[in-house]
Amino acid sequence: MRAIRYAFAIYVMMSFAASATWATSQTEYLPIDPLQQAVQAGLQNDASMLPDLQALYAARRYAPLWVDAHGPLDHTGDVLAVLAEAANEGLEPAAYAVDRQAVAGDPAALAAYELAVSTAVIRYGRDLSVGRVEPSVLSRDIDIERQPFDGAALVRATAAAADPADHLASLAPSLPLYDGLRRSLAVHRAIAAAGGWPSVPDGPTLHPDDISDRVPALRARLMATGDYTGDDADDPASLDTLYDAELETAVRAFQERHGLLVDGLVGRGTLGALNTDVDTRIDQIVATMERLRWLPNPLGDRYIMVNAPDFRLDLVEGGRTVRELRVIIGLPNWQTPLFSSTVRYLEWNPSWTVPISIAVREILPRLRENPGHLEEENLRLYAGWGPDAPEVSAHALDWQEIGSGIRYFMLRQPPGPANPLGRVKFNMRNDFSVYMHDTSTPRLFARARRAFSHGCVRVDEADWLAEHLLEDNPNWAAIRERVFEGQSTTRVNLARPMPFHIVYHTAWLDDRGRYHFREDLYGIDRLVTEALAEHSADLNRQLALAD
Repeated sequence: MRAIRYAFAIYVMMSFAASATWATSQTEYLPIDPLQQAVQAGLQNDASMLPDLQALYAARRYAPLWVDAHGPLDHTGDVLAVLAEAANEGLEPAAYAVDRQAVAGDPAALAAYELAVSTAVIRYGRDLSVGRVEPSVLSRDIDIERQPFDGAALVRATAAAADPADHLASLAPSLPLYDGLRRSLAVHRAIAAAGGWPSVPDGPTLHPDDISDRVPALRARLMATGDYTGDDADDPASLDTLYDAELETAVRAFQERHGLLVDGLVGRGTLGALNTDVDTRIDQIVATMERLRWLPNPLGDRYIMVNAPDFRLDLVEGGRTVRELRVIIGLPNWQTPLFSSTVRYLEWNPSWTVPISIAVREILPRLRENPGHLEEENLRLYAGWGPDAPEVSAHALDWQEIGSGIRYFMLRQPPGPANPLGRVKFNMRNDFSVYMHDTSTPRLFARARRAFSHGCVRVDEADWLAEHLLEDNPNWAAIRERVFEGQSTTRVNLARPMPFHIVYHTAWLDDRGRYHFREDLYGIDRLVTEALAEHSADLNRQLALAD
């Protein structure tokens, strides 16, 4: 009996201890500090609060990060200073303004200020690191998935950082291109604030040694952007009407910076670029900065990047560009899509299977006029898309009757010198059936504006690039001669798959400090600029409702 009573006493004591522990934990969970209670109330009473904030402060028992009972903490001012300079990043400072007052001794006012700062940090961090616009909603030709963003983690890390300003700055894309755009934005905004640059009157093409009353305006325009550095560069009102050698040098520099044919002639294309206003150039800079935020950050030390508007491929290794190659991209009505993928294998001596869209839009009209068109182009016709589909003669079919039913036939061109894919095809997975390849028409690489394809990317010096990517493949040397001498299609895997990005940079600063711009070939600058304006309008409406 004594043993039973002893055991019961132990049980009671343990139960009491457990109850006390449970009560203590519940007391610790519930905020008892007036400021914590005010933070909790502020989150519960305002439906517009970001979801990230609920999780952030619940995990902290609603303890503040930016204030105490006496007002803002020291690091809060550093954070607000960064937010106030958001324009330097092509962002709008008004979107991150904190208009609440931190009144010492007033828990409600301090809590409102606390939550406003955290909200601004999340908005700024998200906009700076992954962008303000969802890429895929802009166009069906954009398939870019932005990186995940954790607002709660950002606020915690920023508040705990030894230098919160540096921590926020590190969220921007870590590319020299982005840093150059930031500098370019400041320069072009200064030009805009000074009234922009003068325009050049319309007229016939200007040639070197011409005498024209349009020449002073041309000289003044090129002075404004530093292209003209002649002896009279400090005199914009110079009345010399001779298109002299110094002015030709300036025109050629301008043409190079704008991706134009560098011929020294001021024709329609060059005149259009000269008369593009500075506000449009600023929009291009901001739009390019936005698109850079869509990419993985960092991009890594090794990748291929195709910049569609510049018709250029950069091969990056060890974090630096080791080779630039010319490319041909899609026509404006056959856009090369924007996406990221990985080149995993090459096909040497590839056959070309004609996409349905090309068969319907281009080949069908020619077949209706001339059933022998396929033979002339060395195209074979199959009655189906299966591996056992029989080959049929185009002459035996009524193409007027078949019409768009051509989509049920497969058209294929075997390997050979006339094959549009050339000698090698670079394969990467994507939803557009787009790839990079050699070409049977290399003469087109000499053009300044190289938009000729149906969406795929044709690359100059394709043999060199392919062999460079295969250097790590131990089997390549053994089969190389057979591949080059034969006509059979051969797949060769890359030992190290190569990350691949098709991007749309229409503005940048080169390593010589020159500002470059390119034509908005696919209208993507316009789409981004419009989307950013709508984003700004939506945010203003939200802020108005919150007030």
